[in-house]
Amino acid sequence: MKRITQMVLMICMLCVAGGCSNAPDVEEEKDRRIEIYYLNRSETAIRSEKYEIVATDTGSAVEEVLGRMKQTPDKAELKASPFADISILSIRLEETRLTLNLEAKYNELPYTTAVLVRAAIVKTLTQIDGVNYVSFEIDGAPLLDASGEAGGLL
Repeated sequence: MKRITQMVLMICMLCVAGGCSNAPDVEEEKDRRIEIYYLNRSETAIRSEKYEIVATDTGSAVEEVLGRMKQTPDKAELKASPFADISILSIRLEETRLTLNLEAKYNELPYTTAVLVRAAIVKTLTQIDGVNYVSFEIDGAPLLDASGEAGGLL
């Protein structure tokens, strides 16, 4: 009887010890995989493709993902974003709000394209841990909506 009790305790200890490993946590790995959104070829919708973030901190992850968004996507039905030709003047992360300051060239995008570009950026960046909101500035001034109101926070 004593031997059986010892065996049961040994099995329980092995089960508990098995949970203590240095292997990456499944949840942690999941957080590194995101969907990067691009415009479709006709610029009428946004579609995504999977991407795994290499950077470990929020600021570096944002820069990495923005850099990837400016490259040609792997999927043939997607196109490099018109955003690729627009310089990012600054990136600020305050608590969970990310502010992108874009050059004035952004204003040259057709209205529908500009809306889709912003949607793609917001849907992509808010998947990064620590980014809950994205606001846009153009040459340091808040992005204004059609009525002249600050409408850059999404």
